[in-house]
Amino acid sequence: MRHKHGYRKLNRTSSHRKALLKNLAIALIQAEKIETTIAKAKTLRSYIEKLITKAKVGDFNSHRIIFKELQDKEATKKIKQYTPETFSKEKKLVNAIVITMALMTMADKKIETEEVTKVMDLIKDIEEIQELNMVQEAIELYQFHLEDLEKVINNEAKYLLKVEHKLMDIAKIKTYEGYPNMIKVLLDYIAEADGHLDKSETEMKNKILGVLK
Repeated sequence: MRHKHGYRKLNRTSSHRKALLKNLAIALIQAEKIETTIAKAKTLRSYIEKLITKAKVGDFNSHRIIFKELQDKEATKKIKQYTPETFSKEKKLVNAIVITMALMTMADKKIETEEVTKVMDLIKDIEEIQELNMVQEAIELYQFHLEDLEKVINNEAKYLLKVEHKLMDIAKIKTYEGYPNMIKVLLDYIAEADGHLDKSETEMKNKILGVLK
C-alpha cells in the first residue's frame, strides 16, 4: 500500500497529465494570467517554478531544457527574457511595496475593510507594478501579508517578530538605486491619501524608513 505518493494525478494518465501541465504553462507564460482549478493551479505552480529556476541560469543548456519541456518557441523565448537579476529585482520591489502597505494598514493592529479597499485601489495605480503586469499578484501578496500579520495579532511577541521579519524583507531593496526612495514617496502618498498619520502609523513609518537607511 502506498501512502502520500507525492503528486496530484489530476485524474489523468501520466502522459495526459504532462501534456496538460505543458499547455497550461505555455498559456500562463504567454497570457501572464489564466483561470483554472485550484488543484491544477497548485500543480502548475510547482511545474513552472522549476522552469523559472532553469531560466535564471541563463545559458544555452537551460534554454534547451526549457524548450524540451514546453516545445514552444515563443513561450521559451519569453521566459528566457528575464535575467536572474530581473527576477530578483522585480520580486524584491513588489514585495517591498506591498509589505510597506500591509504594515501601514496594520499599524494600529486592526484591519478596517474600507482602509484595505483603499490600499488595493492604490496598488492598481502604482506605475511600477502596472509596468511589470503584476497588479493582481501584488494585491494577492498584500492580502497574504495582512493575513499573516492578523494570525499573530493577539500575541505581542510573535507580532513584533513578524513585523521585524517583514521589515528585513523591505531592507533587501537598499542595494538597488532609486528603490528606497520609491518606498519613501509611497509612505508620503499614504499619509496624504489618509489626510494624517496617527501615532501608531508614524511609528511604523519611522521603522520602515529606518531599515532603508
